[in-house]
Amino acid sequence: MGTVEISGESVKFSPLGATLMSCAEAVMNQETSYLKALVDAERFALDGSRLLIYGKGTGHPLRFVPKEP
Repeated sequence: MGTVEISGESVKFSPLGATLMSCAEAVMNQETSYLKALVDAERFALDGSRLLIYGKGTGHPLRFVPKEP
């Protein structure tokens, strides 16, 4: 849970909240990394039907694709 501000190609997420469910350590680490990547986001782009979100200091964006019907 959290908020997002979008202006042109810029994107900014507020600090994001998550449930406090206990999972395996590897899963918890993955969640922490994912949420940090969103909070570090600076810009986004569309590539066909894919949404790319670029974060600070990384050339590899998060990639989101539409769910197949």
